[in-house]
Amino acid sequence: MFTREALYAAVNNVRKEPAPPLEIQVFGQYDFEHPDSEESIWFLRGSRDDYRDAVHFWLKALQHVLETSIPHRTFGRASLYDENTLCKKISYKDFLKILTRNTGLKTAHDFHLNGRFQQAWLMSDEGLDLSALAQTDREFVAFFWDSTA
Repeated sequence: MFTREALYAAVNNVRKEPAPPLEIQVFGQYDFEHPDSEESIWFLRGSRDDYRDAVHFWLKALQHVLETSIPHRTFGRASLYDENTLCKKISYKDFLKILTRNTGLKTAHDFHLNGRFQQAWLMSDEGLDLSALAQTDREFVAFFWDSTA
């Protein structure tokens, strides 16, 4: 079951494990039509063959984003908080709306899903911070968007 409690229970063990392969697309301030908005987007995907479940994938994706964005930060239970662990089920249509919500990217990107859609979750939605997770029969996908403007 993909819940906040499952994330909290697994985070300390998962953080110590080597990271399975992640395909990563990162877009920063100058990849957008309006670079003064200070936006960033992370789009990560991982094969279902490499991750045990959605909890494992989400924690490894979040660990990668946090440790890359804030290198001195140690990922663990303290990294999880209510704002990034909503675990609210959303529809395929709602997930696609999240992917296209910020269409100001001037840089080429590939935010499609591979395989047959199974489930998606809204993980954070705090004004200038939005993240979601989707699962297909072939992969997991994590999407993070934030802005300081």
